[in-house]
Amino acid sequence: MTESDCCHSDLCHSHIGRSHIGRSDIDRCNELLLNPLRIQNRRCPPSDGRPTMISSVERLFAVRTIQFRYQDPLDVIWLSVAQRLGMTVHRSADVYASWDGRGNLTIGADETLDADDCLAQMIFHEICHAVTEGPQSVALPDWGLQMDGTGQLVREFACLRIQAALTEPHGLRQMLASTTDFRSYYDRLPLDPLQPDGDPATEIALTAWNSAGNHPWMAMTQQGLRLTAEIAGLVCPLADSTSLWRTFRATSTP
Repeated sequence: MTESDCCHSDLCHSHIGRSHIGRSDIDRCNELLLNPLRIQNRRCPPSDGRPTMISSVERLFAVRTIQFRYQDPLDVIWLSVAQRLGMTVHRSADVYASWDGRGNLTIGADETLDADDCLAQMIFHEICHAVTEGPQSVALPDWGLQMDGTGQLVREFACLRIQAALTEPHGLRQMLASTTDFRSYYDRLPLDPLQPDGDPATEIALTAWNSAGNHPWMAMTQQGLRLTAEIAGLVCPLADSTSLWRTFRATSTP
């Protein structure tokens, strides 16, 4: 059969599924499926204007329009929390984390973070700074903190105690743990990170905790933690031993 004959065969002029399609027609269709580039060079106009098998196959290889994009579930949760708190989250390789006091929170791009970091954890940590420093800090760049001395370092440690106190009841203390060089301090905190122990950071954290009920951000933060724990409870049993998800500890959330 010549190329011209093929263009006028039942294959080109029949609908997919017509009962009289022969084995040679099916083989030809399979050949085109395995070699989609050859379809571009096929010109088999139907005699009656109806779709042909060849044109139907050709449509399988048309360039598709992407309408949706995948997002990590925790990203969805904490970006939503941030938005409802009036924060617009940006990503940049030029900073690790920065709050401008005008509603913009910039978090380091994925390639700047450690393997056990995630966007959810970073957003949550910045919220803990706001809780530690009080409602007035929201209008100040970097919550009014300048990490240039011991006085500011103790406030960072107080923030870590707030972070541990918020995550412990949800079983997320390790999963949403502190990052950078402050992690060693975080890991040494007792089960009750707000129990007085002579650390100046504890007193700051306890004062902030006692006032946290009046902080406008607490309700949304607790909701974000509850949703995170629900997802972690589902994923943890399926994750391998090196996964951050395995650090989740099931518990009764408040």
